[in-house]
Amino acid sequence: MKTSLGCAALVAAVAWLCGLPLDRAAAAEAQAEPRAGVATNAPIPLSVFVSEPSGGKDPFFPLSRRRLNPGDAGPLSTQASGAGTSLLTLKGISMNRQLKLALINNVTFAEGEKASVRVGNQSVSVKCVEIRKDSVLLTVDGGSTPVELRLRQP
Repeated sequence: MKTSLGCAALVAAVAWLCGLPLDRAAAAEAQAEPRAGVATNAPIPLSVFVSEPSGGKDPFFPLSRRRLNPGDAGPLSTQASGAGTSLLTLKGISMNRQLKLALINNVTFAEGEKASVRVGNQSVSVKCVEIRKDSVLLTVDGGSTPVELRLRQP
């Protein structure tokens, strides 16, 4: 009996501290009148997402180039004509007595080899003409003038 009286007193004290009514009539009255500043039946706004796949940036992958128009190659248009090699990167050179290898944009080349290299969202035909100690001579897309790619110095 002593324990139940203590629990009832504790419940009453917590209710009083929280501002809860102690009797049922006051509880019903508190539920009937809304509190000031609290929205009772506010509508939940719906999210609206408008995306035009014909162009613009992908909002989830802003660095993606897949939404560009096919004719809008940007800096790759000079790459396709062989005029510039700014997007080709010489990542490494490996040499021994018999074989020289060059790593260009994650594609391995030996001297005289021709391969397709992925640059952005396009493929470029690259032919490795000569591999030197710290650079590579290559032609891009069947060009006649060799272009030199150098290793990046740290």
